[in-house]
Amino acid sequence: MKPLPLQSLKRTHRPRLRWPVASLRTYLLLVIVVATVPLGALTSWLMAQEILASRRQLSQGLIQTAGSLALMVEREQVSSIDALTILSHTTSLKEGNLAGFHARLVRLPLIRPSWSRVVLTDPEGHTLLRSTDPVDPVLMGAAVPARPLPGGMLPPPRIQGLRGASGNDLFTRIAVPVEVQGRLAYWLAADIHASAWQSLIGQGHSPHAGYVTVFDEGYRIIARSLHPERFVGQMLPQDGRARMGNKASGFQKTSLLEGGDTYVAWQRIALSQWGIGVGVAATPLDRGNLWAISMAVLAALISLLAGVGLSLFVVRRVNEPLHALATGGASAVPGEIAVHEIAQLRDAMRSAEAQREQARERLEAKAAEFETLFNTSPIGLSITQDPDCRVVLRNPAKVAMFGFREGQVASYEMLQNGRPLQPHEHPLQRAARGETVWNQEVEVRHPDGKVLRLLAHAVPLLDGHGHPRGAIATYVDITERMLAQERLMRARTRLQDSQHLVELAQEAGDVGFFDRVLATDTVTMTSGLARLFGLDRRAVETSWVGWLARVHPDDAPVIEATLAQAWAEQAQQVVFKFRTAGQAEERWLSSRTVMLYSTEGTPLRLIGVMVDVTAQQQVEQERARLISQEHQARLEAERANRAKDEFLAMLGHELRNPLSAISAAIEVLNRISSQDEQAVKVRTIITRQTRHLARLMDDLMDVARVIAGKIHLSRQPLNLGAMVGRLVHTMQVSGLLQAHPLSVHTEDVWVNGDAMRLEQIVNNLVTNAVKYSPPERPITVRVHRDGTKVKLEVIDQGFGIPAHLLPHIFDLFVQGERTLDRRQGGLGIGLTLVRRLAELHDGEVAVRSGTEGSVFTVTMPALDGEPVEPTADSVPATTAREVVLVEDNADAREALTTMLTLQGHHVQAAAEGRSGLALLLARRPHLALVDIGLPGLTGYEVARQARAAGHTGWMIAVSGYGQQQDVQLALEAGFDAHMVKPIDGAALERWLARAPRGPGAAA
Repeated sequence: MKPLPLQSLKRTHRPRLRWPVASLRTYLLLVIVVATVPLGALTSWLMAQEILASRRQLSQGLIQTAGSLALMVEREQVSSIDALTILSHTTSLKEGNLAGFHARLVRLPLIRPSWSRVVLTDPEGHTLLRSTDPVDPVLMGAAVPARPLPGGMLPPPRIQGLRGASGNDLFTRIAVPVEVQGRLAYWLAADIHASAWQSLIGQGHSPHAGYVTVFDEGYRIIARSLHPERFVGQMLPQDGRARMGNKASGFQKTSLLEGGDTYVAWQRIALSQWGIGVGVAATPLDRGNLWAISMAVLAALISLLAGVGLSLFVVRRVNEPLHALATGGASAVPGEIAVHEIAQLRDAMRSAEAQREQARERLEAKAAEFETLFNTSPIGLSITQDPDCRVVLRNPAKVAMFGFREGQVASYEMLQNGRPLQPHEHPLQRAARGETVWNQEVEVRHPDGKVLRLLAHAVPLLDGHGHPRGAIATYVDITERMLAQERLMRARTRLQDSQHLVELAQEAGDVGFFDRVLATDTVTMTSGLARLFGLDRRAVETSWVGWLARVHPDDAPVIEATLAQAWAEQAQQVVFKFRTAGQAEERWLSSRTVMLYSTEGTPLRLIGVMVDVTAQQQVEQERARLISQEHQARLEAERANRAKDEFLAMLGHELRNPLSAISAAIEVLNRISSQDEQAVKVRTIITRQTRHLARLMDDLMDVARVIAGKIHLSRQPLNLGAMVGRLVHTMQVSGLLQAHPLSVHTEDVWVNGDAMRLEQIVNNLVTNAVKYSPPERPITVRVHRDGTKVKLEVIDQGFGIPAHLLPHIFDLFVQGERTLDRRQGGLGIGLTLVRRLAELHDGEVAVRSGTEGSVFTVTMPALDGEPVEPTADSVPATTAREVVLVEDNADAREALTTMLTLQGHHVQAAAEGRSGLALLLARRPHLALVDIGLPGLTGYEVARQARAAGHTGWMIAVSGYGQQQDVQLALEAGFDAHMVKPIDGAALERWLARAPRGPGAAA
C-alpha cells in the first residue's frame, strides 16, 4: 500500500502572533535603533530636568536673597520712623520753639547714622528748618498753619522715593506727622543719601557673579551693587517694569542695564512699595545648558552609528553560512562555522537527513494511507496484534501524551475519578479482552508532575472467528478544554463574588451608582443609591425628572446648569454636590460622573458614582464656624495687646514720678542738715511717694490675685453707709478732693462684706471720678437700700466715657483718653478690681455715661436688721521694744534699723540666716523681722529652728511676694504674720504695741 502524501492531511493550528517578514539585517538595525534612541531620549530628558531643577534652585535662591535684603531695607525704614517719632515728641517742638528744636538738632548727633539731615516742614510741605542750615529768624517767628486731624487720626508716615537730579544730590526722605494740641502742625523728616542705601545693600549677601538693585515705587534705581555710578537715579528697563506690574514678588528673565539678559527675583516692601531686585546674568547659564544638551544629542548619534556598523558586520558573518545551508544543504558548508548556533543547525540538518533516509525505508513496507494517518494524527493511537498486549504500536501523539522514550519503560499513572487504574483496567487492555470502551475520561500523571486529561475510546480487533486478536485505542487530549471550562467556572464565580462585594460596598460605604440614558430618558439607580435617597433597598428605574424630584429644590437647578455646561464643553467627567429631598435629616451626596458622546459629539449617557459626604460637609461647616470664632478671638487679642502696651507706658510713668521725687529728695537730704525745715519736708515727700509706690504694688498684686481667683474675703456684718462716710471724710482731709465740691448722701444699710475690699471699691470709684472730672465739677456719693439690695453710686459731671470704650471699661488695662501731662495717672486696673471685688461680694457693678458725666453703681445683697459692727482695739506703742532684724539687703537693713531706732526701739541686725538665728536665740527679742530670701539659711528655716529651740516671741516674715501661698508658707514655718515690702509703718507699730509673749521675750 502506498503512503498518502503529507499535503493531503488537514492539520489544525492555533493562531499565534505573526511577525513581519524581513531580513536579519533589518531586525538587527531595528534592535539597535530601539536600544539607542530611547536611551538618548532619556538622557536628553534627564538633562532637561536637571536644567529645570537648577533653574528652580536659582529662582529660590534669588527670591530668598531678595526677601532678606528687603527685610534689611524695611528694618532701616521702620527704625527711621521710630526714631523720627521719638524726636517728634521733643518738648521744644511741641511748644512751637523751633529755634530751640534747631539748636538741639545742631548740638546733638543725628539719631540714625544713615541720616544726612533732619528737615521740618509745615503741613503744606514748606520747609521750616534743616539741621544742616542756619535757622531763619523770619520763619521762626511766623505762625505755622495747623490743620485738623483727618478723621481724628494722625496720617501715616511717608516714605518718598529717590529725589534730586543726579550724583551727590540724590537722596530719599522719610517723614512722620507731628501733632500739637490735637492738630497736624508739622512734618518731621529725615533725608537719607543714596550712598547710605548703597552701604546697606553692601552689608547683605549678593549672589556670585550677580547684582542687587534697590528701586523706589516709581521704578527709579536708589542703589545698585553693580556699576552704581552709572545707573543710580535711572529707571529700570521697560520690559522689567511691565513684567513686575503690581505683583509683590516674583522671578523673571528680563533685560540687563549693561546689555544682554538677566534672571532676576524681586520683592516689594509693603511699607513703602520700594523693591529689591537680585539677579544674575542669563547668557552664561543659557550657553552652558545649550552646550550640555548638544553634547548629549551628539553622544546619542555616535552610539547609534556605532551600533549600526556593528550590526552590519554581524549580519555578514551570519548571512553567508545561512545562505549556503539554504541553497546547498549541510554538505555545502563543510568547514568550520564561526557562529555556534549555525554550526548546530548544520549538524542537525545532517542528522535529520540520515533519519529521513531510514524512515523512508521503513515507510515503504507499510500502507501509505495508514502510515500517514497514524504518524500525523493529533490523536494518540495504540495498536496491539495480540490479546495480551505484549507488543503495542503507538503513534507520536500517544508517545508524547504518555512520555514513552525509546529504550526506557514509561513510568506514568492512569486514574479515573481520582482512583488509580491497574494495567488490566486500561482501555487498550480492556478492548483486547473483547470490551468496547467509549468516552472514558482518564488522567495521566507523569513523574515530573505534569497531568493530562484524556478522552479514551477502544475497540477490539476480531479474527475470522469473532475472537479478539488485538485492539485499537485512541486518546484525545482534552486538558485545555477542561482547563478552559474550569477557568470559565472560576470567572463566573468571581463575577458573582464581585457583584456581592459591590452590594456590600454600597451597604457599608454609603456608596451608590446610577446610569442615565438620554435617548430613552431613563435613570437606573443601584440599591445602594436608592438607600441614600431614602427608598427601598432595591434597584430603581425612573426618569430624569423623577430623579431630580429627589434632589433638594435649591440644588436641582445647579445640577442642570453644571451638566449643560459640561455637555457644551464636551467634558469627559463632571463632579457636583447636592442635598437630597424628602428626608428627615439633611443628607449631602457627592457625585463623579463619566459622560459618553457619539462620534458627532451628541451626549448619549451618564454613568456615575455617588458617595454620602454628609459628615464631611458638617465638618467643613464647623470648620468655617471655628475660623470665624478664631477671627473674633484674634481681634479681641489685638485689642488686649494694645491695652497692655498702654498699661506698660502708664506704669513707667507712674513709677518714674515717685522715683524722681524720692531721688530729688534724697539729693536734698545729702546737701542740708537733718534738722533743717527743708529736711522735714523732704522726708515727708519720701514717705508720701513710698506709700504711693506701695499702693501701686498692692493694686497690681490685688488684681493678679483676683484674676487668678486666689483672693480670700474676711467677711463680717458692717454698716456700708457709715464706712463710706468715714472713707470719704478721710479722702477730704488728705486733700484728694479739695478741687471738687463733694456731696455725700448715705443711709445706715448693712452688708456682709470685707471692710478692706469694700474700701478699695469706694476708693477706686471716687478716685476715678476725680481723675476724669475737670476742677470745680461736683462729685456725688450715695448709699441707699433698694428692696433686698444695697446700692452704692458715685456720680461725676466729667466729659463722659466714649461710646466705643464703654463696653470695655471694666476690662484690664483699659483707660479713657489721657492728656499729654498724664494728670489722670493710674494703671487701668482700678475698675477691673472694682468689678471682681463686687462679684466676690455676690454683687455687680454697672455704668451709665453721657456728655453730662458718668454714674457708677455697685449693687450687692443687703442684711436685714442692724448687726453689731465689730470694733478693733489698738494699743499705742509707747514702750521701747527689743527688735532683731535679719535682712541681707544692706540699704533696706540700714533704713529699717534707723527708723526703729528713731522710734525709740533697741535694734540688733544680721545680714544672713545663720548669724541671724544665733542673734535671735541669744537676744530673745520682743519682735523679730526676718527676710525670706536669705543666704545661708532661708527665712523659713530660721523660723522653724527658732521655734524648735523654744523661742516664743513675735516673728514676722518680710518678703517681696504677697500671694496667698506665700502667706500660708510663712505661717506654717512658725511666723506670726507676713508683711510685703515696703513694710507698712502703721502695721509694724501695732505689732510693736502688742504685749510681750513667752518667758524669753524682752520688754
